[in-house]
Amino acid sequence: TKKKSKNKGDGRTSSSSANAAAEESSEEIVGEWSESVHAILQLVAALGCGGHGGDDDHDAAAAAAADIRSANALLDRAAILSDVASDGVRAYVCTFVGLCVDHLLRSTSSNKAEEQDDEDEEEEWRMECIDKAGTILLPRLTDKAQSVRASAIRACSSFFTAQNHSDLTNINESLTDALLTRMAHDSSFANRCAAIQSVPVTEDTVPYLLERVGDVKEKVRVEALVALMDRVDVVDDMNEEQRVDVLRFGLTSRCTSTHDATAAMLCGGWMKTLKFDAIGLLRLLDPVNNESVCDSAMRTIIGAATNTDMLQASLGHLSPPEVRAYKESVLEPIKVDRGEDEEALDPATAFYLRVVCESTADSTAMSASERSEILGNFMPDVPALCEVVQKHLGRLVGSIRGHNNNTNDVDNDDQDDDAAEFEEGEAFICLQILQLIKCSDLEEEGSRRHLVSILYGMLCSQETPDDLIEACVRTMALAHDSENQFLQTISEIVAEIKDEEVAGADDAAESNEQMALHQIRVLSILSVVLEQVSGSTSSIGLLDTFSDSIVAAVTSNNNLVREAGVSCLGKYALLTPESKVVNEFKPLLLQVASSKKEKIEVRCQAILSLCDLALLFDSVLGSSSSSDSSEETNDISFVFLLSEMLCHSNSAVVIVAAEVAAKLLFAGKLIGHPSMVAHLVVIYFDKDILESSDADDDGDPMMVKEIGNPIRLQQILSLFFPAFSIKSTEGRRMLINSIKPLLSIVNDKLAKKKKGRKTTAWPIAKMVEYVCSNVDFGEEESAKKTGATTSSEEEKNDEANELSPIKAVEDTEDEESQVKPSSTLTASIAIAEFLSESSASCTTAYLRAICKIVGGADIILEEEPYESLFQLKKSMDEAAMVVTDNSAIRSLETLLELLDEVEDQDDLVESDVSSDMNSINEELERTNLSDPDADDADPTADEEDDGENATDVMEEGKPTNNTSVEVERRQLGELNVE
Repeated sequence: TKKKSKNKGDGRTSSSSANAAAEESSEEIVGEWSESVHAILQLVAALGCGGHGGDDDHDAAAAAAADIRSANALLDRAAILSDVASDGVRAYVCTFVGLCVDHLLRSTSSNKAEEQDDEDEEEEWRMECIDKAGTILLPRLTDKAQSVRASAIRACSSFFTAQNHSDLTNINESLTDALLTRMAHDSSFANRCAAIQSVPVTEDTVPYLLERVGDVKEKVRVEALVALMDRVDVVDDMNEEQRVDVLRFGLTSRCTSTHDATAAMLCGGWMKTLKFDAIGLLRLLDPVNNESVCDSAMRTIIGAATNTDMLQASLGHLSPPEVRAYKESVLEPIKVDRGEDEEALDPATAFYLRVVCESTADSTAMSASERSEILGNFMPDVPALCEVVQKHLGRLVGSIRGHNNNTNDVDNDDQDDDAAEFEEGEAFICLQILQLIKCSDLEEEGSRRHLVSILYGMLCSQETPDDLIEACVRTMALAHDSENQFLQTISEIVAEIKDEEVAGADDAAESNEQMALHQIRVLSILSVVLEQVSGSTSSIGLLDTFSDSIVAAVTSNNNLVREAGVSCLGKYALLTPESKVVNEFKPLLLQVASSKKEKIEVRCQAILSLCDLALLFDSVLGSSSSSDSSEETNDISFVFLLSEMLCHSNSAVVIVAAEVAAKLLFAGKLIGHPSMVAHLVVIYFDKDILESSDADDDGDPMMVKEIGNPIRLQQILSLFFPAFSIKSTEGRRMLINSIKPLLSIVNDKLAKKKKGRKTTAWPIAKMVEYVCSNVDFGEEESAKKTGATTSSEEEKNDEANELSPIKAVEDTEDEESQVKPSSTLTASIAIAEFLSESSASCTTAYLRAICKIVGGADIILEEEPYESLFQLKKSMDEAAMVVTDNSAIRSLETLLELLDEVEDQDDLVESDVSSDMNSINEELERTNLSDPDADDADPTADEEDDGENATDVMEEGKPTNNTSVEVERRQLGELNVE
């Protein structure tokens, strides 16, 4: 190393073989004696940077001067060695620098308690040394060697033990930024883990730690969760959004280690900080706005208290007294008392009550007695639950009334926000109690009737918020013994809402508005009811009573009513016979979906309803006669309508239509429509559609699950194409046949360029390659499934071919004739045909891109069937005649030269005839030579007699094969004549 440093001025390239050997031996020594080397480095750092006092002032001054000289000398030497070629030396230099900084900061802290004589001067040189150490480590954090980066990352942790030094701010900020970069982008997951351990925990660095919970490597995720549990305070250092994000990413079923680490952080870390108060933790998570995450978190907490296996994984690091305190706190009973004077529930308590009862009732780890005991401690009786619902519903309705009465007053944003938050919380409590009822005992007749009367009044009242309707209907279904009784009650509710007089309407406009609200309420109820019922024969009569309300809503003038009516009609049609669907409902839905005057939301809802019906009834895909007052009568096809919507200018319509097309294609309902697949490929690669989600999602992860979301569609299509290819041969055929319409669709989009707008760049090469790769993937998976069957069949064929040589030749020819063209060849044929037909309409850039794709196709002539090669040659010759761009023609030359080796059909026929005759002659001669009864005649004599002596006599009653040979030779003569 010393020799290397002397030659440093000449650069690393001046190293000799001796230097290389010295470096190799030094690395061997470092690897063999790593513990000794580390101990020596610790000793040197302690002696050089630990600080030494004296008995008097003179000795102290001398010791300080010695410390300055020794520390500076060591760090100067370390700076030189940090840039040598040996990875092992650079790594140990980083370790040594970290030890020096650790001793410097320790001596600084210890000197604070002593007298302040000459403190400023001594503090100054220490800070200079620390700054120099940071300067040495910074470039090593980006070193090319992973081991050097790892040592530098671990050494940086020494800088953050003393945060009170203002002089350390600059170097600490630089090191912190570098560590955060390593933590996020280092190629080694071990280095990312080390950066998580070394980075300081501050308000600015906590978000970076949270990001590592979503790292691609399991060990990094676990290390980040451990750091959050040990070093981050859940109350002071994290906000609500950060807590929810950690639980959302951590409590996943896809990775057991990540889930267990998150459960340990939640149960043993956060709960311990909050003194095992589960409801207090819920208040920090806001269950009203984060219900799904809170549900997962509470089930994990409850499971750790009731399941032995989960307890060990989540609470293994807690002491036995802490585990007992955890169980007692989590399973502490919650009493819900009846009476108006009782304190109302808060959202967190109502939510926890519901989750405890549901998880206990569904638990398989607890015995029946344990479940009964817990439910007895938590579960109120049905009348008590009804009173709680009525009390909170009354508070909710009263707040809404007061808010509506104050609309004419001066707006107060703070009061409005408080009122909205209060109403949201009360509605949430009502929902939790209604969901809790399903865990209660509904066998008692009086309790069930009381519950039905409460729910009946809630559904009939227009003051009941729409958010509670679904829960009320589902709870109503639980309260009935049979489906017919449930439908009868719903019929009475619908009739009462219809008969209700519109009170307080001062004019016709207000009356129409009230009528629309009544219709929406009826449709909201029926929509949930239609999802609940089974559609059995006994209930068809009761279901028919709802058709008038649904059809009237579809033809309403109100947009919201029509949208709700179309959705409800789709669900209702699923429960009716096919004849009625085709004759009555299908034309109505097609009329709504095809109307250009209709709102986009209503049209999309109609196309979704048609999709559901098409999955059940094939006749829905056919055409249907539709007439409009302003248009002539024409036939409307659902498939044609779907194709139009896939080309719509509104991205929302395109997204919905694409999801519908993917469903129908995968279900096998659109066989023979490769253009549909082509549209899906175009949409999958359309960046404009994906970017349209940025303005609509507002960062809400729940929006991704909604139909019409671009991200949801991208996820669906990313699974659709490979699954569609694997599913069947027809799917692979449609995929490869979609390339030609794909080229046409992209060409049409490029031709419709709008002035003032930048043309969308279409990666046509990647699109074609993506289609081919999915086809190949499907073929590979199909071959794996049929591999065993194919191998057994081949063994049987081999045995048969051994007995019949001529048949073996015929079988080989049949197999060659059945060779399938590769996806590359089929795609090249489609591209060549497109060029020969549509090259004149292509832009220059697009034409060159297509020609470059087909010209660079990797086609092996020996492995492809002749018919496909001849078809490609013919199409390429036609394309070469119509393409006029010189650059495009040059791209085609390579493939054209390759295809010159493909013979024309006339030449191939002659060569095939010649080869067939040769093979037959060979077989005939082989037969004669192998025939033991054949005469030893002179072959030249046979030629002179022109085959007259071909018929031999029978020897000793044994027939010969010469008769069949003569027949075959006559056939050969006829073949020669042809």
